[in-house]
Amino acid sequence: MSVFLFVIISNCVINLSEDKKKALSEAYRVLKDGGRIAIADVVSLKDVSEDIKEQAQLWAGCISGAIKIEEYKKILEEVWFKSVSIEPAYIYTKDIITGLEFDKSLLSEDSLNQMDGAFAGAPIKAFK
Repeated sequence: MSVFLFVIISNCVINLSEDKKKALSEAYRVLKDGGRIAIADVVSLKDVSEDIKEQAQLWAGCISGAIKIEEYKKILEEVWFKSVSIEPAYIYTKDIITGLEFDKSLLSEDSLNQMDGAFAGAPIKAFK
C-alpha cells in the first residue's frame, strides 16, 4: 500500500504576499496530515528604513517584502505548522545587491549600506 503526502513548494512567492499569515494558513489548509512545505524565500536579518521597504522595484525583487526569521517562524507556528526550520543560506551583501537587475540610481549610498547583510535567501521547511 502506498501513502502519498502533499508537498507545497514555493520560490519567493510568500515574500510577495501582503498577508503572509493568510497565504501560509491556506498552504496549511490544503496539505494532508504529514504533508510539508518547502519554501525558498528571502528573510530579513536586520531592520532597514521604511524608504527601502516601500520601493516597488525591491518588492518585485523579493527584498522589501522580507520579514525577520523569528516573525516568519511565529506565523508558521500560529497557523499550526510543526518542525519549522529556517536557515539563512545566502546573505545579500552590498556587492550582491548592486549586481541585481534593477535601477540602482533610485537607491542612495546610505540605503545600499543599510541593505548590506540585511537580507538572506533561506530554505524554509515545515510539516502539517
